[in-house]
Amino acid sequence: FQISTGRILGVHIFGADAAEMIHHAGGLVNNPLENTIWHVVKSVPPAVTYAEVLMKACYRAVDLIHDTNHPS
Repeated sequence: FQISTGRILGVHIFGADAAEMIHHAGGLVNNPLENTIWHVVKSVPPAVTYAEVLMKACYRAVDLIHDTNHPS
């Protein structure tokens, strides 16, 4: 992701059901102006889904931005 904008630049997913998981993430990458880590964090996915897994990854990205130990 791009730290300054929260834009999701790409997604890598490995393992069982990766094809199902990448579908949602691909839509986020293909629509970068309206779908950032901030949009994902504010969304409410049905529980427990692959979208929720992606949301948790975006929360980790937000935490990385706010981590004072992380070099800019």
